[in-house]
Amino acid sequence: MEIFEIIHRYLHHHMSDEEKQQLEERLRNDPEFRAEVTQKLKTLEALGRQEVRHRASEAFEKMEIQRKWRSLKIYSATGVAAALALLVAFSLHFWNPASPDLEQLYASHYVFPHTGSRTDPNEMDSLWLAALDYYEKPGSQDFEMAVQAFESLLGQKDFAHQSEANFLLGISWLELDQPEKAVNALQKVNPDSNYGEDARFYLGLTYLRLEEVGEAKGIFEKMLEIPKHKHQEEARVILKDLN
Repeated sequence: MEIFEIIHRYLHHHMSDEEKQQLEERLRNDPEFRAEVTQKLKTLEALGRQEVRHRASEAFEKMEIQRKWRSLKIYSATGVAAALALLVAFSLHFWNPASPDLEQLYASHYVFPHTGSRTDPNEMDSLWLAALDYYEKPGSQDFEMAVQAFESLLGQKDFAHQSEANFLLGISWLELDQPEKAVNALQKVNPDSNYGEDARFYLGLTYLRLEEVGEAKGIFEKMLEIPKHKHQEEARVILKDLN
C-alpha cells in the first residue's frame, strides 16, 4: 500500500483499531518506513496549511518534544512520537467541524434529478426526445451523447427550451465528473423558469464539488431569503455543516 494511501486511510478514519495498532508498531520498529511517512507528511504540510502547522506544534508541546518543526529528525522513540503527533495533527485538521469534508457533503446531498420533463411532448422534436433518452432512459443512458444532443439543441436560435436543456446539460456534466462545465450550464438557467430553483441548488452543490465554499454559501444563503424555496431546508442543513 502506498504511503499516501496509508495516510489518507488514517486521516479519514478508514482504518480498524487493529490496523491503527499495526501502523503504530511499524512506526516504532521500522526506521525507513517511519522516515518515509514523516517525509510525506512534511510534503502535505508544505502545501501551505498553516492551521495544520499550528496544531502539530501544539501536539509536539503536549508530548514534550523540544525539537523545532523545521529541523525535526525522526530516528528514535521521540521520533516515533513526533510521527504520531503529525498524524494526530492532520486528523484534527481534516475532521474539525470547522473544516467539513466537502466531497462527502456534496455526495450526501446530490441526488440525480430525473427529468419528468416539464415540456409538452407535442412540442418536442426528435433530437430533444433523443437527448432526454440519453439523459435517463434505462438501457439508453449515455451522458456523453446527452451532452452532444443538448449542446446541439442549445445552438439552435429558435430552440424554445433553453432553461431545461441547460439544466440537464449541467447535470450531465456533473455525471461526467466535469463540474467546471456544469457551472457554465447551470448559470444559464433562467431563475424564473420551472428549473430555476433546481438549477441554483445544484449550482451550489457544484461549487462544493469544486471546493469554492464562498460561492456555495452565497447561493444557499440566498435560498433562505426566498419564501417557500423548494430546497430551503436542504440549504439550511448544508449551511449548518459549513459553519
